[in-house]
Amino acid sequence: QTTPWPTSPSVEDYTLEYADSGYYINPNLPTSWFSGCLGGSPGRTFTPCDEIPFNGTTVLYPNPTNSSINVVFDNANNSTGKTILQVFDTRGRVVYDLTATSSNPVVEVQIDVTQLGNGMYYLRITQAEIIDQLPFVKF
Repeated sequence: QTTPWPTSPSVEDYTLEYADSGYYINPNLPTSWFSGCLGGSPGRTFTPCDEIPFNGTTVLYPNPTNSSINVVFDNANNSTGKTILQVFDTRGRVVYDLTATSSNPVVEVQIDVTQLGNGMYYLRITQAEIIDQLPFVKF
């Protein structure tokens, strides 16, 4: 059986990195992986990306992080322009809450996570009736 995840850089020089944070993470789940950059590959040192190209889906980087996360999301079909970004801990408590308003078709927001304890968190992005949720690790 072959793994569903690439083990070498793609033509864009990005790889999927295993999110080995000292906790048990199932390598067969997509949430156990994050985007790496040229020079990184699974099991090797992560090389952070300056910027990950936006392809129409929500992107959160760097993951894992120790200072801040950047989230890039589609805002083109958001009729109100209002987006709610919330960070939840693993117990479901809201530990960060921000409302952003923009008329830009693609929005990038930086969230400072230095005050959060080490561990796994979930970023929920809500626009009208569209909800997206992405995991990230703070170390």
